[in-house]
Amino acid sequence: MSRLNKKYFSFYFLTVCFFALIIVFSGTSSFGQSKKTLNVAIFEEPNSLNFMEQAGLPATWLDWNIYDQLVRYDYKNNKLVPELALSWEQESPTSWLITLRPGVQFHRGYGEMTAEDVAFGVNYIRENKQRVSFLYSAAQLAKVEVVDTYKVRYKLNRPFTPFVLTALQGFGGLVLSKKAFEELGPKEFARNPVGTGPFEFLEWVSGDHITLKKHENYWDSGFPLLDIVKWRFVPDPTVRMNLLTVGEVDFVDNVPYKDIDNLKSKSNVKVQTIPGWNWVYISFGDVVGPFSKTKVRQAISYAIDRKGIVDSVFFGHAIPAEKPLPPGFLYEDSNITKYSADADLDTAKKLLAEAGYPNGFSSKIITGSKEELRRTVLVVSNQLKKVGINLKPQFMDQAAYGKIFRIPDDFVDLEDITIMSPDPDTAIHWFWRTGSVLTRTYSNPEIDNMILDAAGFVDAEKRRVAYSKLQQVLLDEAWFSYLAHAELVRAMGSNISGYEITPSDMDIYFKRTNVE
Repeated sequence: MSRLNKKYFSFYFLTVCFFALIIVFSGTSSFGQSKKTLNVAIFEEPNSLNFMEQAGLPATWLDWNIYDQLVRYDYKNNKLVPELALSWEQESPTSWLITLRPGVQFHRGYGEMTAEDVAFGVNYIRENKQRVSFLYSAAQLAKVEVVDTYKVRYKLNRPFTPFVLTALQGFGGLVLSKKAFEELGPKEFARNPVGTGPFEFLEWVSGDHITLKKHENYWDSGFPLLDIVKWRFVPDPTVRMNLLTVGEVDFVDNVPYKDIDNLKSKSNVKVQTIPGWNWVYISFGDVVGPFSKTKVRQAISYAIDRKGIVDSVFFGHAIPAEKPLPPGFLYEDSNITKYSADADLDTAKKLLAEAGYPNGFSSKIITGSKEELRRTVLVVSNQLKKVGINLKPQFMDQAAYGKIFRIPDDFVDLEDITIMSPDPDTAIHWFWRTGSVLTRTYSNPEIDNMILDAAGFVDAEKRRVAYSKLQQVLLDEAWFSYLAHAELVRAMGSNISGYEITPSDMDIYFKRTNVE
């Protein structure tokens, strides 16, 4: 080959390589057409993408996009709308017939969703005593029967009025591929899930990100609008906000309340807020020490300055939580009072003395990764010192915290939770029913029966009376100290459209979201 030819060959080769690199690193599809990608920064890495076993918000957010629900709650219009279930019929007080949407395809060629898949997931949770969904104890589920390809029957042990509202949406309504789960096994499925949702799993790079891609055979024609959703794990809230403001990510979770006003001033950022169906709360688990005494638990609830927490931790973007149900819930009783928004130190000291702790005592208070919860721990710890209770703060990463917070021991746990349904049974079961996710050591058969009776009443007035009585009893028991109902906050680039915030913190859902 001549020198000249070699020169032109080298030039040609380098040119081809240059344009190839442009295509690779620009994240474009074939022929240079850009894919619509949403970059999301979340506060921690999920522990699993198998909704039947995992817990925690980051995993839930991804689950909501990987799996569909049988029904979905329309928060704007306050009604249930069909999703994987086309219709539902109450055949008797303890029997519900669900008709499924035909033609729904699972990801990665795992075939059509049928009644076998629905029944498999429900029965797996029930038979393996998974506590990820309250449904299977709250609704007293007896069994799920496959009627035919597109019909499934839920049989209950007793009447449960809010069945559809609380059982067929949320975790209880998610559907996975039976074939994929049996083929992959629980461990592999947790890292490589198969659902019917708008996005399917693509990759998981531990410590860095999870990527979902568009489900090309999605049942709802025209959706999703995005091609790729990349979930980056960014624990530091300041870093998350900086990434958003410089345009490195498009959407962030858990916006620090102190940053809301600053973010609203940015022309390239928009912020959505809404009153949340949530609680920041203290849970007591000690069955032998100070916290086993009712008057000690009541004293703590009296000693807490809830207005102070709202102002110093949430910068006014919350309201004090004084009772078991937040404003806006069905059967929330505004006449029920016990603990006020302001601290009542005199009553707290009196109760501590009556309980045998006139000089207070020492213990510890734990929480996980969230910035606001850690700040709340510090505020609560300082407030309780005024009545002689010294709680040493202990902060954990989410994995360690998830293993310890349900253990019965002489510590208090500070946590938050958001509910997906406005029915009171949802909230009361989570906190108070024996064996539920949040109850730690609390167990009271009388309360269990009251909860079941209230959920079983069809008559609205009977349910109202029952829940009013329950709320007062639960305040008196004081196994949970409710502190605040915080606003939910989401921040995103100004070029993001179609995302709608809901009162549920679980509901980060990108089916209708677009990048302009």
